[in-house]
Amino acid sequence: MSNISTFLTKQECLREIISIVFACPLRKSWISYLDSLTIRFQCLMEHIIPNLVTPKVHFITDYAKQIAMNGPPIRHWCMRFELKHRYFKQLATKSNNFKNIIISLSKRHQLHQCFLLSSWNYFQANEQFSSPKQVKLNELSAAVRQLLHDNIEYFDYATHISECQQLAHDHVKIMKGSVFVDTISHEEEVPSFMQLAFIFKINNKWVLIVEQLQTIAFVETLWSFELERTRILLIKKPNDLILISPKGYDIYQVKNKSYVNILSRLTKK
Repeated sequence: MSNISTFLTKQECLREIISIVFACPLRKSWISYLDSLTIRFQCLMEHIIPNLVTPKVHFITDYAKQIAMNGPPIRHWCMRFELKHRYFKQLATKSNNFKNIIISLSKRHQLHQCFLLSSWNYFQANEQFSSPKQVKLNELSAAVRQLLHDNIEYFDYATHISECQQLAHDHVKIMKGSVFVDTISHEEEVPSFMQLAFIFKINNKWVLIVEQLQTIAFVETLWSFELERTRILLIKKPNDLILISPKGYDIYQVKNKSYVNILSRLTKK
């Protein structure tokens, strides 16, 4: 039993380190706490599985110093370069060229860039949507109809309503059913969430209908927030959904309870 509790302590310590390292923005007051977490994690690793301790376990103790010097790690990590490098590795495998691979990769890459830049909306691709369809007003629920009537000018049965399943706004993918961070309240910085119910385009404007979710608790064993539906519908703009965290999250059902998992720690800017 003590080994299991020690293992869980190690896992929870590592999860807390990851939540701070991936946070953006990142508060300076967290750096000293991160330093103590990394030292504790190294000690736990050496105590539980000393034969599997690698140099990376020791390098993690330098994260606090690096963050103090350079800021949030996701602002200077190498993952964007690795993503670009993956394109060339995949291209080299598919081309089957073994004579002059450098010319083949550079030519294919330049042709690909020319194709992308030839598109008229390459630099303005901030509002792309998929699966659009026309919706009649009587097909919507009474609560949705009342919400639209109270918040949209010149709205009646003759108004054209277009619904889609997915919207790409400001290079962020907004999907129906995703959960977004609404606000962060209290000194403990407890987030409140909202789930996207409908994506409408009415009078050439995007109208997003969301349902407010109540945050019940933070479950450390799942490292997730337990949520509860409120049946309260609100109208939001696309920018309102990505104001705090520019990402939509999945919602999971575990034993008839709803949970949302967030990798990084959230805070106000």
